[in-house]
Amino acid sequence: GVGRGTYAISGTIMSVTLGIFSPIMGNWVEKHSLRRILILFLIIQSSVYIAQSMFTSIYYFYISGAIHGIVHSLMMLLVVPTVINRWFSVRRGFFIGLASSMSGVGGVLWNAVSGPFMEAFGWRDTFLLYGILIALIPLPLAILVLRDYPEEKGLLPYGYEPDLWTENLLSPDDALLQGIPYETAKRTFSFWSLALLAILVSVFTCFTSYLPSYATSLGLSISFGAALASSMGIGILVGKNSTGILFDKKPFIGLLVSTMTPACGFLLFLILGRIAPMLMPVASVLYGVSYSVNTVLLPLLILFVFGAKDQARILGSISFFSSTIGAGATVG
Repeated sequence: GVGRGTYAISGTIMSVTLGIFSPIMGNWVEKHSLRRILILFLIIQSSVYIAQSMFTSIYYFYISGAIHGIVHSLMMLLVVPTVINRWFSVRRGFFIGLASSMSGVGGVLWNAVSGPFMEAFGWRDTFLLYGILIALIPLPLAILVLRDYPEEKGLLPYGYEPDLWTENLLSPDDALLQGIPYETAKRTFSFWSLALLAILVSVFTCFTSYLPSYATSLGLSISFGAALASSMGIGILVGKNSTGILFDKKPFIGLLVSTMTPACGFLLFLILGRIAPMLMPVASVLYGVSYSVNTVLLPLLILFVFGAKDQARILGSISFFSSTIGAGATVG
């Protein structure tokens, strides 16, 4: 008997908490074991989903929303770019794009599973299912497979060639080898330019929450609105991979395509909504490319501009602005 708007507050709380903890999490990842933090957070996330299946008050969901925000400050923003940056010396754009794009695959797969499951068994059992899936799939992988650095397995990063470093640097201790420290980076114009990019994209992507209501405002069914959200998964999958590949070839092209494509999709929502609403899934696919900006393009730009030294901390700090302002934009 709780309205959608009342329940959606938990999502706003999650976004605000995510933003607050993003810079803290970036600092933790630089100083402590990413693997251990990830294992702890997966246990917490699984436990919270299982607990949600037994909630009897909306206020419990507000508390769990805050906990999810803390967990997502690591999982949504930092895990993929940090792991790829440590384990790969070449084609980082391709690998970050490929790994991040699996969220699109997951969206299509798990939405297809959870929708019918929820209709058959109810929302409580669906939350329970999510908790069990997290405990069975990512948690064992984090424990048994993931390591913080390749050196822990007696390896070097993929594509590592020491001659390429020595040819281009004065000495192995050259600051460029490690990159620009966070304290220096945050005082640059580039840092605040990237923060503005992240904020604008967060404001832009918050429209996703309103796709179903936009569809119904045009006289279309709620299920058609849900199909629009689902078709975005294609755009997320293609966008994240193409952004990484294009950035490897030429950063400016990767930047241009990943920002202009969803802009065209957003305009098509407006145009097709008036003249050909049933074609809006095309706009949805183009709009889905926007999710490649903060998850693929932004980490690559930070690496490109500031180097690898404090990438996680810089990314976390920039994400603070995008997450908190994006949460306000959703309400607005």
